[in-house]
Amino acid sequence: MRAMLQGKVTIVTIIAALKEMPDVKSALAAPTPPPNEVTEIQAWLSWIFRTMKTYGLVVALLVVVVVLLLLFLFRAALGGIFEAIKEKVKVWAKQGIEKPIQVHQRDERLREYLLHSISEAYCYLDLKSLDESGISHADVRLREVYIPLRARERIPSKQSKQQGRESILAPERVKDKAPELTEWLTRSHQLSVVGRAGSGKSTFLRYTAAVLADAWCQGDPGLVRKFLRITLDPLPVPVYFSLREFSVYWQSLKPEEKTIALQSQALLKFLEHNFSHYGLDAGFFRERLQQGGCLILLDGLDEVKQEVRPGLVEVVEAFVRDFSSQDRARANRYVLTCRPEAYRGQATLRQFQEVTIDPLDSEQVADFIARWYREVLRRDGVLTPEGEKEAEERTRTLLNVIEDKPQVRDLTDTPSS
Repeated sequence: MRAMLQGKVTIVTIIAALKEMPDVKSALAAPTPPPNEVTEIQAWLSWIFRTMKTYGLVVALLVVVVVLLLLFLFRAALGGIFEAIKEKVKVWAKQGIEKPIQVHQRDERLREYLLHSISEAYCYLDLKSLDESGISHADVRLREVYIPLRARERIPSKQSKQQGRESILAPERVKDKAPELTEWLTRSHQLSVVGRAGSGKSTFLRYTAAVLADAWCQGDPGLVRKFLRITLDPLPVPVYFSLREFSVYWQSLKPEEKTIALQSQALLKFLEHNFSHYGLDAGFFRERLQQGGCLILLDGLDEVKQEVRPGLVEVVEAFVRDFSSQDRARANRYVLTCRPEAYRGQATLRQFQEVTIDPLDSEQVADFIARWYREVLRRDGVLTPEGEKEAEERTRTLLNVIEDKPQVRDLTDTPSS
């Protein structure tokens, strides 16, 4: 009490006392006591008595209180830090577990969609028989009979504005051999494929989608180079659907759901409606499209009612605008098919490059017929030597008929739908 009344209880006094704590080497003349609890307690009691003797009871008690308070605060703060770190680690651990699971589930859904909705759905070709042999062609493998089609660019004519969008073949390219249709996928990100009924437009889309789906599921981009004879890097995710089916869905919507602001959303909702059984919602397709690297295959604008086509074209154009990308390497690609008589006026995609499918030449016709007979004469997946011989005979016979009858030769321009 005397030291306190004389004004000696100051921060300096407390600090001086703290410096004499037994765990501070500079305050202890004696050697460090052995590390056991009894010795430590004795050291603390000795220090308190020395403090009381030197500074008085009040100072000693005050120093003890301060020390205990500091220890309490330190431990509380340290505990709070540890608790915060523990909670953060829990969050990171949860994210580290859940995110791979979500990515895995998303990838599994994509694989399920590609495998069943694309690959298996379009791996077979449904064609009528080329003869009347009664052979069943229900299991004709598209990959075995598909022949590369050729297409050349068309340009708008001078009268296109006044008379609706008419197009003509680029004059300087008419005599050249047209590029393969798949090559146009590397030349243009927005492509309109125009061709007569049966020229192979839909088959081309299905074939392309099936090859890409197989490449994704097998993790083998080499399949694209082998079967499409092009390189697409990065490998695009194929999204194939019929415009006729979408037009039915579009016409079922309420007027307020057809506003310009909702047009692309309507197409996303249609994709969700079409592929919901694979667990693919609109959010899945939106995420994929925003990431880029998708190939959207829009089949059969000519199958849409004439009065509906212009409105449907607006929807597609809005969809393309909403999911465009400045990064050309990751940009989405679009391919639309239509017959020439339906692709004009307001029913055209102005930003799309237009190409028209060339008629088959004699070499392509012979190749297709030979492939066809080799495929349909398989037995249990195997073409026997007898089947090979029969396929050659049938091919020769049909080629002779085509050569002798011009009206039959005209039919060979259109090998499939």
